[in-house]
Amino acid sequence: MNDVVLPARQEVDVVARSTLTSLKPSKRSCLVESQLVRHGIYTGRTLLPVRARGLAVRMVNTSTEQCKLAAGTCLGSVSEVE
Repeated sequence: MNDVVLPARQEVDVVARSTLTSLKPSKRSCLVESQLVRHGIYTGRTLLPVRARGLAVRMVNTSTEQCKLAAGTCLGSVSEVE
């Protein structure tokens, strides 16, 4: 993920990657739950395909100022979906 500017009071799809916790690839889709990343910046609940790179995670900036999200920022925990 590169640095991303989140416009004020808008939703944006942010390109992300998942950290692998096993060398054995998962065969299930995964989910990122909604959560506060920092003041006014949230991840939206997002269903992710079976891959580790090039993932799109919905973000929303509820503040009145644009915000820069630095590359490498943790956007949340990923859990497998059954």
